Amino acid sequence: MSWTGFYLGLDVGLRSTHTDVITTSALIDGVPNDFTNFATEEPLNKTSIRFGSYAGYNWHAAPVWVVGIEVDAGSAERDATLPGFPFTPGFLTSGIANDGLSVKTTWDASARGRIGYLLSPTVLGYVTGGAAWLHYDVTSACPGLCALPIFALGPFIISNSATRTGWTVGGGFEALLWSRWLARAEYRYADFGTESFTMTRTGTLGFITSVVDNFDVKIRTHTFKFGLAYKFTD
Repeated sequence: MSWTGFYLGLDVGLRSTHTDVITTSALIDGVPNDFTNFATEEPLNKTSIRFGSYAGYNWHAAPVWVVGIEVDAGSAERDATLPGFPFTPGFLTSGIANDGLSVKTTWDASARGRIGYLLSPTVLGYVTGGAAWLHYDVTSACPGLCALPIFALGPFIISNSATRTGWTVGGGFEALLWSRWLARAEYRYADFGTESFTMTRTGTLGFITSVVDNFDVKIRTHTFKFGLAYKFTD
């Protein structure tokens, strides 16, 4: 068979998200918070089911070599939460169940190149790499600590969103099942770098007039998926 041509497919798998929340600085009424005896970094790791789609074009460039380009997008919504943290790590940890800091990953996408070697006329082993994107939401919930009369800080809920551009690399195997149907198994690693956030809450009773929390969110993902695609030409 010739591997040249356009294809379109659907996939399902798992996305393991490794997230680090790192407090960079915090101010209470303008005075820097001392983190000497407190850990300022905590992991928020989760694994979730991912559903996606992909499309691309292959060139059968040589008898045993195939090169191509591909785009894909998928969704794997899942919250990872630090319970008892109304702010970021090391800063006013309350231990109250209603308080928490969460990072919710939603959709991801990529645009990549592929280089493959034919292990047989119908089985392709390949490597792939390129640009990747990930969207996530960061939410600080403080209905416990912030509602205490001695603080009266607001707002109770602060949410921020980010769409990060990163890079991805991986590989897999693809096989011809029937005339135009291609099945694959693939693994990819992606690094989306670091995004900086600031949360500000103000007091209404005068004990604390302002709290400012500056922190970074760093995310990497491992994605395992299985796909089935239709090739539009023989």
